[in-house]
Amino acid sequence: MRLPRLDELASWRANSGYAADALVDTYIAWREKCVFVRAAYRLWSDSDASDRQFAFHVYLAALEHEEHAAGVYEHALRPR
Repeated sequence: MRLPRLDELASWRANSGYAADALVDTYIAWREKCVFVRAAYRLWSDSDASDRQFAFHVYLAALEHEEHAAGVYEHALRPR
């Protein structure tokens, strides 16, 4: 799933009457990414030595997605 860029979200928010819906959507997207981070961490911590490096990269990718989603949510919270 591709998350919207900050400028795309801001443009959509400014041109629609659904700011509250957009805010809730960005919050949900962020929380979903948090779930993926926890799952990826469990995968990494439970992995065998032969899979550990791959599992670590999966975990890093999950962290990057969560960070992006948190930034989108933070941007949506800023007053206009």
